[in-house]
Amino acid sequence: MGRRSLLPWVVAAAGAAAVTTIPIDAVGQVRLPEVTEVRFQGNETFPSDSLSRAIVTRETECKSGLFNFPIPLCPLGFGFALNRSQLRERDLPRDRARLILWYRQRGFQDVQVDTPTVVRTALDAQVVFPVTEGRPVIADSITYAGVADLGFPELLDNLPIQEGDRLSTIALDATRDSITDRLANRGYAYAEVYRSALRPADQPYNAIVTFDVDPGPVSTYGAIRVSELQNLSVRTVLRTVQLSSGDVYRQSAIDEATTRLYGLQIVRSASVTPIRSDTVSLVRDSVIDVEIDVREGDAYRVRAGGGLNTAECLNVEARWTSRNFFGGGRLLQVRGRVGNILAADFREILCSQSGTDEYGKLTGLASVEFVQPWIFSTRNSLSASVFAERQALPNIFVRRAVGAQLALSRTIAPQTILTGFYRPEVSELDAEDVLFCTGLL
Repeated sequence: MGRRSLLPWVVAAAGAAAVTTIPIDAVGQVRLPEVTEVRFQGNETFPSDSLSRAIVTRETECKSGLFNFPIPLCPLGFGFALNRSQLRERDLPRDRARLILWYRQRGFQDVQVDTPTVVRTALDAQVVFPVTEGRPVIADSITYAGVADLGFPELLDNLPIQEGDRLSTIALDATRDSITDRLANRGYAYAEVYRSALRPADQPYNAIVTFDVDPGPVSTYGAIRVSELQNLSVRTVLRTVQLSSGDVYRQSAIDEATTRLYGLQIVRSASVTPIRSDTVSLVRDSVIDVEIDVREGDAYRVRAGGGLNTAECLNVEARWTSRNFFGGGRLLQVRGRVGNILAADFREILCSQSGTDEYGKLTGLASVEFVQPWIFSTRNSLSASVFAERQALPNIFVRRAVGAQLALSRTIAPQTILTGFYRPEVSELDAEDVLFCTGLL
């Protein structure tokens, strides 16, 4: 009987020992092990950092390189400096499938990803994904059908996929989109491109790729309609978008028209939408109407502010802006700023660092700026301003200046503006002798 009664006690003791090895957090929940390393074995074509972005399982990483050097917070294990990652084993089969799909999209149809290996302890885990890439499928030949009669030789220049490249579905889609976009910018608003890739049974790693191009009719702009406006005129909007009925349709011109509308300060939102017939019927009309929708902000804007500091005491600033000055989307802005207000009265209380005598007098700036959003072309804009200012650094110098600035800007490429300006100025500087002595040392 003694032997028989001993067995339950042994089992109970073993069970208790097993439970005590499971880490428990402060609220009584089982804590998952932390992923300290994720590795890939056998990846010869793509680096590990590219593969790591394709999966969900991540290793604990430092939030910023500054936490490694010069301050080694991550190596010392400070929690706020780390993005901790816990092992969730249900994600591992899905990550394996993600890696297989990722490789196949890039031409490796025979890729094999074995079951991930997990080396774990009670507190941390290392995950290894074994990869056998296999032989990639190559785009052995590429044919473009339907482009010979377009008279557009640069249509096929520098496309994402070339003969001899891996058969990547990503590159195939990018090539299709590139051809479609180029045709849309030459008047073919209804262009469609169909792609196919054939892998012969006797040469399964040499694919025959075909892009079948259906350009459709050459389209022109039809009626151009502008939504109801409050301050801007229809003429200003049409002159800004630079679209005219009868011109050849170009998708890039539609996109640039929207950007130019946003260049008007009064415009809050804008959209330029081509109304293509294929959205409502099967007939592809060569005349495409355009709808322009503009939402305007306030025609006038006033902003004012003030502050208090020990050097300039009380200072105030105000700005008045007309965002459709005499129409045409022109901008006129008047700005004024005054400092050293009440400096003499509050020097001992609030403005201990303000100057005395000449240095304690009012400082400020007054300026007027005018912007013509187009001049000779919608790609050009002109701005002119005049200003007068008085600056003072307590007990060091006083500077007075009047001047003007003339600037001409030209858009030379999308999101690229070239600006030249001329700024004449007459200034006067009164400084303490110590300033000049310091400057000569």
